[in-house]
Amino acid sequence: MVWKHIFWNDEFVCTNKDNWADVLAEKIFMDIQFNICCMIEDWDEWPRLDGIWDLRLKHIFLEIFEFVKEGASDGASGGTNSPRINSMIILNEKQPQIVMTMFDDKEKPILKIPESCDDIQFFGDISHMI
Repeated sequence: MVWKHIFWNDEFVCTNKDNWADVLAEKIFMDIQFNICCMIEDWDEWPRLDGIWDLRLKHIFLEIFEFVKEGASDGASGGTNSPRINSMIILNEKQPQIVMTMFDDKEKPILKIPESCDDIQFFGDISHMI
């Protein structure tokens, strides 16, 4: 198996496992989940779950998984060969949501516009922050 790699929020993540998309998404998700728990600071409602997934964040994992499948590169790794994805967490009525932007090798964002009406409204609300 070849090495698959990606930069996520300037952190280099890589694997050489056959189930590379799962492994990369899991590594990224665990970091995102920890950041969500720290951001909310309500330890009764959102406890830090070291090594255990919070099922309320399944939607975030699935979004990360799709970006990883689309964005991961293989072969030699490096600054120009590894895609860059930046993400941020926002709270939408106390429910964490993730916003992601993929960059090309010239650091220009590759934005994906959602198709559903609800997603378009949400995208419009946060697009000025990217």
